[in-house]
Amino acid sequence: GPLQGLLHLTCDFLASCWKLLVLTWLKDAPSALGGRPLSTRKSASIDTVVDLMEIRSISKVFQVTINDVLLSAVTSAVRSVLRDSGQEDRLSKRFNAVIPLSLRREDPGATTRNAVVPLKLALPLLKEDPLARLREIHKRTQALKNSAQVKLSIPTIDLVSRLPVGLRRIAWNRLSASASIIISNVPGPAERASLGEVPIEVLGFQPPANSTVGSIFSFISYNGVIQAAFRADEALLPHGAEKLAEAWLAEIKALSDLKDLTTDPRI
Repeated sequence: GPLQGLLHLTCDFLASCWKLLVLTWLKDAPSALGGRPLSTRKSASIDTVVDLMEIRSISKVFQVTINDVLLSAVTSAVRSVLRDSGQEDRLSKRFNAVIPLSLRREDPGATTRNAVVPLKLALPLLKEDPLARLREIHKRTQALKNSAQVKLSIPTIDLVSRLPVGLRRIAWNRLSASASIIISNVPGPAERASLGEVPIEVLGFQPPANSTVGSIFSFISYNGVIQAAFRADEALLPHGAEKLAEAWLAEIKALSDLKDLTTDPRI
């Protein structure tokens, strides 16, 4: 009856609240990429550029999103850096990334309030095959869209946005501190922009991060390319940004080669 239905809804809501609380407060184990206090020395790599049409082609052939392709390459870069740092045992432990997830529907005319929300995604570090890794990322991001995180994140973000600046900063720090890395992907101008009469050749940005997040990956589409930027803590990972950039680019190349070898995404 109605009472039983209300009871089920209440139980589902409380279960969702508990899951979000666990996700927010449960921290990753320390690694070369974060999870422990950082130094003031940072390395950065801001000159990695890939063709947007190539990324879009990879996503279409394997029936995933552009964001999935970028995330899969990040996962490969994390795997590579952890193994090279002698932390291969870290691959089997939980490794979360804070990512932006679009909730917009395919209908161009559809509107969704808070269409992009920051969520925690566990990276599939144990997946060795590039294509298997890409498909697992796609599976996880799709599942994330219907998860308890999304159901509670939207009203939570609405609430946090109304808090004073100091409390908003505390809330964001709590979320980012429970993950190892932060990944951000934003769309930029489709054509070259200019500042006065001076053309802008490069665009870049860095999202804010908690003091225990050692690595940040940021991507922006601009003028037909995706410009990638990487930041790492020098004390945890010397020359880390360059290593992350090289490993990320190598995975994009591997996926591009796989795309060229097949016209059937099921192969």
